[in-house]
Amino acid sequence: MKWIPKTVCWLLCCSGMHVARSQGFFQMTTYKGAFGATDWTQTWTNWNPRNTSYPASTITVQGSITGHTTWTASNTYLLKGYVYVKNGATLTIEPGTIIRCEDISTSTLIITRGSKIIAEGTAALPIVFTSSQSAGSRNYGDWGGLVILGNARINAAGGTADVGAGINNTQGDGLYGGNDDEDSSGVLKYVRVEFPGIQYQPDKEINGVTLAGVGSRTKIDYLQVSFCGNDALKLSGGVPKIRHFITHRTYDSDIACDLGCRGMFQFGVVLRDSSKANATGASSLEVQNDGLATAASPMTDPTFSNLTLLGPLTSLTTPYSSNYRYGIHLRRNGRMALFNSAIAGYPRGIMLDGPGCGNQMKDGKIFLQNSVFAGNKIKMADTTGKVSMIMQAFDFAGWITDATRANATFNSPKDLKLANPYQYTSPQFVLQGGSPLSSGASFSHVRLNETESIRDLALPNTLRYHLSAGTLQLFALSKNQFTQLELVDLSGRVLFSSAFLPAGEYRIPVDARLSLVVLRLATQKGEIYSLLIPSQP
Repeated sequence: MKWIPKTVCWLLCCSGMHVARSQGFFQMTTYKGAFGATDWTQTWTNWNPRNTSYPASTITVQGSITGHTTWTASNTYLLKGYVYVKNGATLTIEPGTIIRCEDISTSTLIITRGSKIIAEGTAALPIVFTSSQSAGSRNYGDWGGLVILGNARINAAGGTADVGAGINNTQGDGLYGGNDDEDSSGVLKYVRVEFPGIQYQPDKEINGVTLAGVGSRTKIDYLQVSFCGNDALKLSGGVPKIRHFITHRTYDSDIACDLGCRGMFQFGVVLRDSSKANATGASSLEVQNDGLATAASPMTDPTFSNLTLLGPLTSLTTPYSSNYRYGIHLRRNGRMALFNSAIAGYPRGIMLDGPGCGNQMKDGKIFLQNSVFAGNKIKMADTTGKVSMIMQAFDFAGWITDATRANATFNSPKDLKLANPYQYTSPQFVLQGGSPLSSGASFSHVRLNETESIRDLALPNTLRYHLSAGTLQLFALSKNQFTQLELVDLSGRVLFSSAFLPAGEYRIPVDARLSLVVLRLATQKGEIYSLLIPSQP
């Protein structure tokens, strides 16, 4: 959502296209988890990249890319050191291109603010970033990773931050953050990232794929990160949107959100290795507002649907690394919404950690609905002692299993009845007969009903809106039909509702304590639109 200055009215213009509610980012399913009867991981993934024979490199790339550049599938590229795409350049990578990444130089591809990567492979010809080591010799953290820096809002002081790992320089090529939540850093589609992620000095680490301050118009679909030596997906601020993603045998966290990440994620699968986990403690989904648990705005508040998180336990007797911790770790004042998902085979399914998260829970800002917990050995849900400072005698497990949330629990990971998910080199995820994931998904929650992009929204009329002094001013200019307005908060509570109104100016009071509200517009033709709007100017 574009940030609206106090003095600016943003015009949304009609293009004649109809965008119905629930036809935005989140795609409706009847099943829970990442898979139904079709396994979308087939053909383009590689579950055994350690032993794959890749061609030798023919072109070496190092330094900076400052003009529009295309990498072709007829070449194999060797990435050396930190390679920056900068000065507004676009790097286009053809389907089927292979990029070998040198280990001794911690090679890393960095897309700086204002530049783009267009890496659009196909199911038959994916784009591959992989280790420069030979088959059989590759390992976790052979190289740095893919770092994409954007201009979307983050909650760091001053609105910008250094991505770390010595990537920043005197030109500011390692900075991220800005004011454009709908910024585009390009496209990643049918892309594999193998053996990235390294911590080579204290406080100097590179993750598999880093999306820092990335805006909502960046397109990411069909992404596999395998054998990552650090976090597989690091999501710092911004509004990243990702569908069809895989993290395979990650060493640290699979998905880590912080610094104001308000992304949307659907159809993701995590497959952990029972014996491999970071000594500092590994969880699959980690959400925090920032490192100091402040209330800095925008708050970290991602939305997830249709995840399948498969931890280290294939059964309750599986030996596993003692470094494993949680399927989901909410900490440091983080909050999130999770729907239609499966969390199976962790020591603890979900941990609510610290007084900040206690307050988020108390204020009704954490959502977990229509999901399944299976075979989480020690506890399905747990809290740290500091949560009880905020919510005495809070029964987290009881909260999750309350009938109004439509969640379910099972004793064993295998109760999910996936085909063969724990064969690490050739897993199969489709649902078998009688799977508890085969039905029961719901997309009625307001968090699943935002349109994908305000710039892509096509209204049947021109609408202007302006936020000032706790009031939302609407200017509906259509003379041809009436429009019904409804304003709701992120819990679905209706704040304002109108009859069908003619063209004109309307003022709606907005509680400034709410970070976001959703404006729904219904036309007399039966078209329904949902706009996600920051409630503060």
